[in-house]
Amino acid sequence: MSPASPSVRIRSSTRRRVAVVVLGLIGLAASIVATAIILLATIDLRPWIERYATQTLDHRLTIGALRIRWGNPLSLEITDLRLANAAWSTSADMVRIERIVAEIDLLSLVRGVWRFERLDVTKPEIVLQRDATGTGNWRFSAAASPRDRRIAPNKRAGSPVLIDFRLRRGELTYRTSSGAVLRIDLQDMTIRSAGDDTPVSIRVDGAYNGTPVRLSAETQSFSVLRNASMPFGLEASASTPTADIEFSGTMMHPLDFDGVQGSMRIDARDLGDLLNLLGAGIQADLPILLTGAFSRTGVHWQLSDAKGELAKDAFEGSLTLDEGGRGEPDEVGIAASFARLDLTPILADDAMAKNRKGRAAPAPVHGALSLELEAKRGTNFDAQLVASAVAYRAMRLSDFRARGRLASDQASISQMSFSFAGGAVEASGSVRRGAPGSRVTANASISGAESSQIAKMLGAEAGQIAGKLTGRATLAMTGMTIDDALKASHAGAVLVMKDGRIAHALLEKLSADLRSLFRKDERLARISCLLGVIDMRDGRGVISQLRLQTPATILLGGGQVDFLRQRLDL
Repeated sequence: MSPASPSVRIRSSTRRRVAVVVLGLIGLAASIVATAIILLATIDLRPWIERYATQTLDHRLTIGALRIRWGNPLSLEITDLRLANAAWSTSADMVRIERIVAEIDLLSLVRGVWRFERLDVTKPEIVLQRDATGTGNWRFSAAASPRDRRIAPNKRAGSPVLIDFRLRRGELTYRTSSGAVLRIDLQDMTIRSAGDDTPVSIRVDGAYNGTPVRLSAETQSFSVLRNASMPFGLEASASTPTADIEFSGTMMHPLDFDGVQGSMRIDARDLGDLLNLLGAGIQADLPILLTGAFSRTGVHWQLSDAKGELAKDAFEGSLTLDEGGRGEPDEVGIAASFARLDLTPILADDAMAKNRKGRAAPAPVHGALSLELEAKRGTNFDAQLVASAVAYRAMRLSDFRARGRLASDQASISQMSFSFAGGAVEASGSVRRGAPGSRVTANASISGAESSQIAKMLGAEAGQIAGKLTGRATLAMTGMTIDDALKASHAGAVLVMKDGRIAHALLEKLSADLRSLFRKDERLARISCLLGVIDMRDGRGVISQLRLQTPATILLGGGQVDFLRQRLDL
């Protein structure tokens, strides 16, 4: 064999050198990777994570302990995590978590959307609140880039994928702009999904402001959640010991529960319990069934085109809630229209409760009704009520309209009107908190009322008197209860009738005519004028003028009325 040429020897030598360089680079890379793995497995990443998160969120983050197990999925355990609150907040920590165990898909860290194969959170304590401008403390620094904000996705685009999530013994406190505190206890919460593009199932067992609540929801996928250009759909139901609530609709800002549109159904066995969830502090042991279109935009919540039943009386209307500014109460507006409304169970719910327990129900003692008002309410109520017919015990009214307001230090009925005995009644009044008791003022007028119908309501014989009555009354009193207020009251009333009719027999009885004892006179006499004037002070009234005039008779009278002892001397 002939010796190799110089060019062949050079190419062979070059290949050997290239191979040596490549192998050396591979060895170096392997050494670097091995060194990196050793460093990552041994160095403490906790200070770096704390600094990075603090700079990203503009809120100080601290971690008690951090343990990492490298692999795919990446496993980590964090204990005693704390995220400081906004500088204006009343609470030092916005988030405090006892323990977090997570398994994260490594490739998701590169893709930019984290995927948690498993995430367990134990005993988180979260405080959410808004400042005077309505900005929430969960809105982090605007200086952080979208890439950095992956670790705190307060926007839809950064929402992570939760394949298997569980939270236990959690507590979320939401302080509204008005200062009212809403507390949510999360005893057990799970979120399950088969993947990024599959529906999500949510289950929660907990409490809202001390009331046990169970929640279940089915939502669209996490991929839809991250698409901020389209609404995010869900169907949810919540139940308490006395109410069931269902919602089906969409949200534009799910993490803020904002931009909400959908339908809602409320079936409550105790209206008072439901109102107390809003901080109303009102007792109303009544069932209510309600359906309507629900929406929320910013601080405005609304249930419109509502239909339902209150204690079996059908109604239509709306319900609104406007969150107050910082230090201000929330405002609730209620508008309801009834074809028929029975006030008996509403105004005598204590008696109803005794009936349901099998005991005799006494008549309600209205004199003991408290007039005390809260000095600072968390929620104010403005209500408008319309009813074609109203019933209360034996009383019947028609064309009823009323508007009232319950607020800090005061309650008022600015307008109330109804048809009564063929005439019209208009009234207004208010209760204002003061010392030593609440101040009550009221005004009422009646016009065109048929006296025969009123006499029938009072148990008089039919046909004894007829005619149109007109009158006006005023009342002012101060006290902690109605009985107390009557003891320090001043009232006056005037009643007038013209061109009426009265039975001769009744005239003779009123005038103590002895002939009325021996004969029956069915004739009617024309009333030229009927005038009654009463002046009341401290619960006792003086009838200073009572004048009944017919063409043949003038009847003058007077007397006293004791409202405390329920006595009349005429």
